[in-house]
Amino acid sequence: MGLALAAGILRHPLLTWRMSTLPEAEPGDWYVCVLATREAVRGRGIGAGLLADAEARARRHGAAALSLMVSEGNAPARSLYEKFGFGERGRFTVAGRTSIRMGKGMETPNPR
Repeated sequence: MGLALAAGILRHPLLTWRMSTLPEAEPGDWYVCVLATREAVRGRGIGAGLLADAEARARRHGAAALSLMVSEGNAPARSLYEKFGFGERGRFTVAGRTSIRMGKGMETPNPR
């Protein structure tokens, strides 16, 4: 089920994430707006597949870097992003919740 679900999600990217440029980003930087998997299918590589696809799309459009936000308390997501070469680029707190901005240059390869 995990692979079939991942294939279905990757065919429908508008339902899973949008990428857009951030006004404060440097020209050529892209932002992963939303990346999520249902709790019942976590740990099956679906998030990694979505992130790899987002990065491939950004590369095809000539992105210089890719960035995203993650909740400070979301250790599994942070671990995934770090495996993909993302590093912390800043923090901000809104209504008592701290988020981390993570990013990577497109020269950083994906895990194999």
